[in-house]
Amino acid sequence: MKNEYFTQRHVDLLTKWQGQKSDPSNSEQQSEYQELKKAYDVVGKWAEAVQQKMFPQGRVKLRRSPVNQGGNFFPYLWAKIYPTLESPESLAYTVHISTDELAVKIDTIN
Repeated sequence: MKNEYFTQRHVDLLTKWQGQKSDPSNSEQQSEYQELKKAYDVVGKWAEAVQQKMFPQGRVKLRRSPVNQGGNFFPYLWAKIYPTLESPESLAYTVHISTDELAVKIDTIN
């Protein structure tokens, strides 16, 4: 059965790896990388639930990677929610789990 909720394990993994470079030769890191990727299923369901309830004409954008373009682990997992299909890419509601909070907020995106 898939986990449908965030767990302390997710927060612990974000805390453990935040800012560190992804290393394909590190089997522990790669196993935990996969756990963080699976946690994005929870982020995606959360974002879709908010979008469907608050913005039925909107859309969700989710990257599903716990590392940034430089290959370093993020301290958070997140998704963007756009109120309409035509909403500008630079302004979105976001949902995220991080090392210190769960949040829904309005963000400017670069």
